[in-house]
Amino acid sequence: MDKKDILRKVSTYRVIDLPDCVGIKCMSQLHTLNSTAYEIFQLCDGSLTVEDILNEMQRRYPDSQVTEHVEQGIHKLHAAGLVRERNGHDFVHIIRKY
Repeated sequence: MDKKDILRKVSTYRVIDLPDCVGIKCMSQLHTLNSTAYEIFQLCDGSLTVEDILNEMQRRYPDSQVTEHVEQGIHKLHAAGLVRERNGHDFVHIIRKY
């Protein structure tokens, strides 16, 4: 994944509050995210690049080295199928455009 890729959440999911984490129900799977991973997930709104997300998380947590953790979090979200790269053929993007 390139730092210039724009990320978006999957179109159908449900957020479930769990005792020490947040659950994301997508299809028939439940994914558990800690609070930081959930922040990253929320930033994947289809308008921000990977680099934008890294910069925003660095702004939120200036005293820590977040780059490696955020990149790993993004890759895990992507591998789990919770976020995708937005491309020119993205139907939702086309609808928003018009």
